[in-house]
Amino acid sequence: MFGLYAMGDLQPFDVVNLHGMVRDGHGKKMSKSFGNVVDPLDWIDRYGADATRFTLARGANPGSDVPISEEWCQGSRNFCNKLWNATRFAMMNGATVDGGLPDRSGAVGDRQVDPVPPPARHRRGRRILRHL
Repeated sequence: MFGLYAMGDLQPFDVVNLHGMVRDGHGKKMSKSFGNVVDPLDWIDRYGADATRFTLARGANPGSDVPISEEWCQGSRNFCNKLWNATRFAMMNGATVDGGLPDRSGAVGDRQVDPVPPPARHRRGRRILRHL
């Protein structure tokens, strides 16, 4: 309320992010004094940036605490490798994207596109799913 008073008609912040605490794998609060903190740069060197990002994002529900551990980062690395290999398999077997790629809003040109098109729409997608 004081921000509104001090700033006049301007609001002090456009976006406010609410987040929970980051906890370790045992559910304890991460703290330097406890010695249970992790260095994200170390995890990026060991597991990669995508795996580290996915580890932090997969448990980040709005308003809840984010538990992380090294085992979860290893699992995220394995999941990212599976995605990479599935994409590579699809690309080697001729999978293409019809039209342009969607922008961040999901629009291609002047039309709105489903964020995840059903695989039944694409002949090659059906063939890949049959082999799984």
